[in-house]
Amino acid sequence: MSTSPEKLIQQAQEKSKPVTGFFWKIISSPEDQYEEAIDLYIQAAKIYRLGSGSSKQDYSKAAFCYIQAADVCLDLLQNFNEAAVNFIEGYKLYKMDQEFSSAIEALKKGIECFTVKMGQFRRAANYQFELGEVLELQLQDYKEAAKVYKMAGDWYLQDNALQLSNKCYLKYADLLSLQSKGNQDLFDAIKTYQTLIENNLAKNTNTWSLKDYYLKIGLLQLLLTDNVAAERTLNEAKQKLSDDKDCKEFQLLAKLIECYQEQDLDLMSQTLMQFDKFQKLDNWKTTILLKIKESMIGNDEDDLL
Repeated sequence: MSTSPEKLIQQAQEKSKPVTGFFWKIISSPEDQYEEAIDLYIQAAKIYRLGSGSSKQDYSKAAFCYIQAADVCLDLLQNFNEAAVNFIEGYKLYKMDQEFSSAIEALKKGIECFTVKMGQFRRAANYQFELGEVLELQLQDYKEAAKVYKMAGDWYLQDNALQLSNKCYLKYADLLSLQSKGNQDLFDAIKTYQTLIENNLAKNTNTWSLKDYYLKIGLLQLLLTDNVAAERTLNEAKQKLSDDKDCKEFQLLAKLIECYQEQDLDLMSQTLMQFDKFQKLDNWKTTILLKIKESMIGNDEDDLL
């Protein structure tokens, strides 16, 4: 058989045509023919993937072949597991070639096979998280990435994979609050952080991260101009985490609440500079703090009118 990937694809296309006519159905098994087509597509994919003879290494063409194989599995054989596996292979190869839109399309089809066709949500959750990462890191589609992470968290939680679901929900809350289009997004993010705290306290897991969750809630409440709620959060944090009541996170939140109450921008800047010397402010906190500062500047301007 020819090792030319183009010839293999041509043969696969012929083999993947639906068998018609009573005579041909007697002498030929449609399933065997479709399986041959899948094998031919995968052979062509491997040649493109590795490069062989006159064929240069080409991840995108290899990915295309896997997608074609997946379509035959899905549409002609109803073999959902094999279809999903081939869609995932196509996704990986498109991603290697930085064709992220095509990679996402292939990955979504694979996830659909796992969930809609087979009901394997736990298996799909791993790829759903990967989908969120591609949307977030490669396409900077933060709104869609947040939705994807939340769904992955739901699927993990259904399987009692608490640590993995927490990881997804944290990504969801972080992106939702950073890209908030209104107060409701901030309320939803706060609710998610609160759920993370409750889940971890109940299981006594990840207690080291709870200080950060409480700080994030307090900062979002200040962004919502509710310093009273932020004070309640701080008091609850000190009560629930009594061993850490004097931690730098709680000291920072207390000082920021004071700055907000006094509308003291200079004190706020000094407080953040002092904190940053000992514990670097991450991107999330820096972004939210800038928004809080902008709201305080806006309040100052309103007072002058």
